[in-house]
Amino acid sequence: MINKKSIIILACVLVVLIGAFFAVTYLWTEDEVPKTNNEVQSIELFTTSKDNILEMALKVNGENFTFTRSEDKWILKGKEDVKLKQSSVDYLCIDLAGIYAQQCVEEKAKDLSRYGLAEPTGVYTLTLADADPKTFYLGDKNPVTGSYYFKMADTDAVYTIYSNKGDSLSKGSAEYKDSYILDVDSENLSRIYMQSGGSILEIKKTVTKEDDQEKITWNMLQPMKRECDEQPIYDNIISKLSYITVEEFIDEADDRYSKSGVNSPVATITLTDNDGISQTVYVGKSEGASRYIKTNNRVYLISADSVSFTDIDPFIYITKFISLENIDTVSKIEITRAGTTHIAAIEGEKDKYTYKLNGKEVMEDTFKKQVYQKVIGLLADDFAKNPRYSAPEYTVTYYMRDGSVKQNNYCAYDDRSYAAYDKNGKCEFIIRKKKLDEMFASIENVASGKVAE
Repeated sequence: MINKKSIIILACVLVVLIGAFFAVTYLWTEDEVPKTNNEVQSIELFTTSKDNILEMALKVNGENFTFTRSEDKWILKGKEDVKLKQSSVDYLCIDLAGIYAQQCVEEKAKDLSRYGLAEPTGVYTLTLADADPKTFYLGDKNPVTGSYYFKMADTDAVYTIYSNKGDSLSKGSAEYKDSYILDVDSENLSRIYMQSGGSILEIKKTVTKEDDQEKITWNMLQPMKRECDEQPIYDNIISKLSYITVEEFIDEADDRYSKSGVNSPVATITLTDNDGISQTVYVGKSEGASRYIKTNNRVYLISADSVSFTDIDPFIYITKFISLENIDTVSKIEITRAGTTHIAAIEGEKDKYTYKLNGKEVMEDTFKKQVYQKVIGLLADDFAKNPRYSAPEYTVTYYMRDGSVKQNNYCAYDDRSYAAYDKNGKCEFIIRKKKLDEMFASIENVASGKVAE
């Protein structure tokens, strides 16, 4: 049981605690709250508005470069055509506009070599709008604390600055250059021209409207005029161009510049986008998994995979259909092999078609999948090289609704393939014999009733 004396002691303690709370709350203002021993007070060395800095001349790890304001952006002095990452240069400007030290390690330093300041890692000279130029020196990084030694040019004192500030000031010019070097919008390319090893590839995009919808088609202009397959263009060219970035900037003073091979390129690429902006890229020699290129009068090292499509193979990009005909434009197809002919007919009007094979009506689904699509779905396997016309082993003749006639003759090419000729005797492609045999077998199955309706 608690006695009366204990109650009085507890009451006194409570009064003291309440009094202390009100003293802290009401007697000390925010500025008057005592500082703990753990707080670190930074030393202000230099501050100005970032807009007050007109030019930043840097010497970092022996490399000299200068950023100058030009209207609303930064430029690299003497190399004005080099694209910069404006945000990165802005961050540098902010870093130099406010220099705060952790501590002063020596007020009147006589041996600067102790701090790496006899031959500084970095020298920074700011041209200011409202004052004389200001110069700073960056020394060694302390291996224990991670801080950097730092000195103002106009004082003898040596300070340490925070590691993140020192790391930021230690960047070379390459860190500020824009690593994406294409001026054209790779996502909106309208024309691609390539020349490599004596071969030329030229493809062009056309945009048309159908029922208020945009339709994009790519067509090959060289080495042949042919409609392109859109997917390999995006997979092999556009997707790679979208991510082409610089691994290394090669300056003229670099020995590799003259040995890069870009002045006698192995390939030339000219890109044009929807806005009419064109850019030419000259592809030079390889170096490991990288490749030298030149564009905008500058030499770069990039991933070799980014320009692997310069090994020109036009067959990759074209549509492979031997004769892709819209069913609404065809009235009849004759398929002949070794004296046997099957006639596939589409009678009537659109949405009211009747489908027949050898005069016998066939269900729509069976006709389209087992007859029509088997014929128009024949895909070429390669370009024909020096074909020789002979008696056709297969003939496919299309009778069009407009009265015209189209024909494909398939003649022996080698043991595995046929050469595909049009009705004018022109041959561009070869196709595997197996594909024709499978097509004809499917039609014969329907004709003989072996395919269930």
